[in-house]
Formats: sequence, C-alpha cells, structure tokens
Amino acid sequence: MRHRRWNVAPPKNDDDRKLLCGFDPSSMERYWDKNADNHSAFFLAGQTEAPPDTSNLWDMVIAVSGENPDTTPQPMGDCVGASCAEAIEALQCSEIYDGDSEEFRDLYKPFTYAIGRVLVMKNSLRGQDGANGGAVAEGVRRYGVLEVTDDLPDYNKQTAQAWGDDRKVNGQSFRDYMEVAGKRLVGTTARLNSMGHLFEALGSKYPVTIASNRGYAMMADKNGFHRPSGTWNHQMGVWGYSISGGWIAVKNQWGDVHGQVIDFETKKKWPPGFLRIRIEDFEKYHFRGAEVIAYSRFSGFPQKKYDHRALA
Repeated sequence: MRHRRWNVAPPKNDDDRKLLCGFDPSSMERYWDKNADNHSAFFLAGQTEAPPDTSNLWDMVIAVSGENPDTTPQPMGDCVGASCAEAIEALQCSEIYDGDSEEFRDLYKPFTYAIGRVLVMKNSLRGQDGANGGAVAEGVRRYGVLEVTDDLPDYNKQTAQAWGDDRKVNGQSFRDYMEVAGKRLVGTTARLNSMGHLFEALGSKYPVTIASNRGYAMMADKNGFHRPSGTWNHQMGVWGYSISGGWIAVKNQWGDVHGQVIDFETKKKWPPGFLRIRIEDFEKYHFRGAEVIAYSRFSGFPQKKYDHRALA
C-alpha cells in the first residue's frame, strides 16, 4: 500500500521556491571540517569495467513499487531530509530489483530531516529551516529511517518544522520512533568528488544527492535542457545520466513543476519532477562548495512471512 495522500501545494513563483531552499552552506563547511572521517571514501569493490553509457534509477522504482517516484512537494525548507529519504527509497528498489528479499516502503521525510538537524547537528539551526547533506546522511547511517504508517502526523509545514526543532506534533515526537527506525540503517555514505565517481555510483544503481547554491530554469530550453539560473540553496537527488546524450537527471522535491522531459534516445516520457542538466553544467557547479553524496547497503524491510499451513 502506498501512502501518498498529503495535500501539499507545489511552489508557484520565486517567492514560494525560496521558502523551500533549506541547504545551509555555512554549516556544511563546519560539518565536513570535523566529520569527514564519519563517511566512507568512495570505492566500488571488484569493479573491472567502465560504467555503462546510460543509467537511471526511476525504471527500477517503477518496476518495484508500481508507481513513478514520489512527487509530494516539500512543505517548507526541508529539502535535505526530503531528498535523502527519496534517495533511500530508490536504494530500496535497486536492492530489491537485484534480488534482495525485502519489501518496498515509503519513508517518512520529517523523521529523516529531524535526525540530521537535531541529533547530528545538535539542533544548531533551531528556529530556522535547513540542514546540510553530510549531517542527514550520517543520521540515516546512525539512526535509520522510518516507514510511512497511518498513525504518523501528516507531512506538512507544521510537522516538518516541529520535528526539525525537536518539538512534538499531536503529542508525537520523532524520538518516539528511534527504536523502530534503528532497525533500518543505511550502511554506507560517501562523498563524491568527480564526474567519474558520479557515473560509477549511478551506473552501479547507487542513488546520489546534491546540495549546492546553483539554481536552474524551471522549464527546459528548446534543446531539452534545464539551464543554470539564479540561486537555490537546495538539495536534490541525482538519479541518472547519459554520457553520449550529455545529460544528468536531477530529481527535485517540488512536485510536477519542471515540464515534460522526453528522452532523447527512447522518446519516452521521463517521470514528473525531473530536470535534465547538461553534464558540463553539473561538473562546473556541483563539486566545489557543494555536497555530492552516494548511498549504499540499506538494511531493508523484510518480506512478510506467510503461514501456508493455514490454507491446508
């Protein structure tokens, strides 16, 4: 069962979009100065071949979950927690697609946001929106992720801000769920420093997040690319690439607001919510003063066990 019933409106203009940008560059620099050793160096064990020319994660998400990747818009500046949760949803699907005996679960984004802000960053941003990618990535390794269930508060601005400031909503705190989330840890997070590493990670079906201050046009240009434009202190997902096609696929958490992207080669429609960025633009803007992080080795949700004897 999917739980995508929250009534969150997508941004309509630049003022709305500014309220959804919650990546904090100053805390990023402080975090990595002190905590770089808490993340693994990027390394693919046993790799003997170059990454494939083209790779994407959404095909596996659709195959495993039966739906397009989530397009629930962020309700406030919780982009770091939202994109991290979506990356781990993709990681679940990648592992299940490759044969792991698990079941897919939607993940509750306010929990992912809260553990990074409150527990890893020690609530240093209390009263303002945002976080940094390294802290939230460390959070899902140390504290895990929480699946969506019907008894959780609605995903909205009130909940995300309250849990991100270590406050309760309807008597519920993110701390109430630490034990259950602690069973669902991400095994490895690694900061990427080159396009080669990015292609290797995505080519191996490991999802990636990117936090930076680079903004993009909301709609693609006549050549089918979303071009750099303005400033977004923002984290999004990186879900695919084509070396020959010259593109990187970036998944935003603002809903269906980036127009219809048609694949250059297959002529198929991409799922909603994605931007197609030129490889040269990504390389220029997203490896200096930014965080590019890959995720792997998720302790997934076990398959349900059935007692077939009851049917005898």
